[in-house]
Amino acid sequence: LSTSLVASICKHFQLNRFIYTSSCSVYGASQKGELLSENSELNPVSLYARMKIESEKHILNMSDSLFCPTILRLATVFGESPRMRFDLVVNTLTAKAIREGKITLFGGDQWRPNVHVSDVAKAIITVLEAPVEKVKGEVFNVGSEENNLTINQIGKLIKENIPAAELLIEERDIDKRDYKVSFYKINQVLGFKNSLSVVEGIKEVAN
Repeated sequence: LSTSLVASICKHFQLNRFIYTSSCSVYGASQKGELLSENSELNPVSLYARMKIESEKHILNMSDSLFCPTILRLATVFGESPRMRFDLVVNTLTAKAIREGKITLFGGDQWRPNVHVSDVAKAIITVLEAPVEKVKGEVFNVGSEENNLTINQIGKLIKENIPAAELLIEERDIDKRDYKVSFYKINQVLGFKNSLSVVEGIKEVAN
């Protein structure tokens, strides 16, 4: 409701460019290894993801000749930012490696797409500067296929860059989210390319 209210106010004041940052978590639990596009079936496994889907629907239904919304489904964000977040997988595991000397993974074979916070900013600017007919009413995944990694792969990359940290893998699967995402559309339609890798983000957060 709050998201719809913000969009309604913008539409009323004829702010025709409207970007909603959704999440790739809307794909939820998918078939193992399946590459998911913007047209793939949504299978949310959390209240957060269900809320994102409902917000997407409400905003896209408001589209008309003057109001031109765009949905950006962000991969899991990592990297340094003015308001640091340590509740996201790359950042939090890197922080644990530095502060606690230990990384504990549960299960770990779940796929996650990842994107640096500065690439998110770049994607938003790209949409704002694009011809409106290319972005009106469109949904774009934001990230890069190179940054599609399993939780185990992320843990191993952190271990390689912070060798003193101990890596523990516990065979229990407590997170059902498992999604590997395609970013073909944003690359082909808008020429957007991700620039920063997970390894660069690990080093940045560690420093």
